[in-house]
Amino acid sequence: MKDEKIILGVCAWLARRFNLSLTGLRIVFAVTCLLGLRLFVWDILPLAIYVALYLIMPKNQL
Repeated sequence: MKDEKIILGVCAWLARRFNLSLTGLRIVFAVTCLLGLRLFVWDILPLAIYVALYLIMPKNQL
């Protein structure tokens, strides 16, 4: 298995856990962050969710 972890490995973990496309999940996350910046009120929400998922992610999964 190649190393798919880029920043914290949350997208790779979610893709593996729910059998999703890693590239598609990363694109969805990037678009969500960019749209969040445009809405101004929700600008930190995607990043907060990412950090929360990192904190609950089992460390031995990647």
